[in-house]
Amino acid sequence: RQAGHKDPEIYTFYAELQKRFRAIPGVRSVSLSDNPLIANRASATIVAVSGTPERQNPLVLTVGPGFFTTLQIPLLRGREMDDHDRPSLNPVAVVNEAFAKAAFGDQNPLGQHLNLPLDPVAKREIEIVGVSTNAHYRALQGDVRPTVYRKRLRNPSCSRGRTP
Repeated sequence: RQAGHKDPEIYTFYAELQKRFRAIPGVRSVSLSDNPLIANRASATIVAVSGTPERQNPLVLTVGPGFFTTLQIPLLRGREMDDHDRPSLNPVAVVNEAFAKAAFGDQNPLGQHLNLPLDPVAKREIEIVGVSTNAHYRALQGDVRPTVYRKRLRNPSCSRGRTP
């Protein structure tokens, strides 16, 4: 956007880039994320657990289908987000172990719902469809932060200025 490109053009660029990466011999999986994994850019926001007054302050990463497979982050429960999930119709998320423990204790988080009250795009409840192992972001040492992984929107114009 800073170079003057419009959203449809940006979406087409990233789709073509993924296609090109998939065509490279030896590449097994390709995905996207809106934040680099080893940097100080992953954003934290308020997450409300539906049906409770509980508020969490996890990292929130927006990722594409195949993210966990590509990064070899195992899922402990549930499933990975895929192309069948439509964020505008049925918003879904995967949470890490740290978030699941902090928000739900010993309860099964699958099927539970979250809200992002400060996010103007996320107006609907987000259903938890998976729980991943903990993975480090920002730094490779120290405690693992509770993390919510949201599915990347298909059309970047819906993400209010964030690149896919």
